[in-house]
Amino acid sequence: MIAQRVTARPSLGQTGAVWVEISPSSTGQDLGAHLSTLDAVRLAGALLLAVEQIHEDEARG
Repeated sequence: MIAQRVTARPSLGQTGAVWVEISPSSTGQDLGAHLSTLDAVRLAGALLLAVEQIHEDEARG
């Protein structure tokens, strides 16, 4: 299942944390997690690398 929405925002009440939510996740349920700002940056970087790899693979045919 492909997520319909991915959101991220500062976590309420947790200094230096980010709330990330995927709706729906592969289980069909919403998935959310509090991440440190460093982990949120790591996640964003990993997602960008994955998308870049997909585009390269598609370009090669």
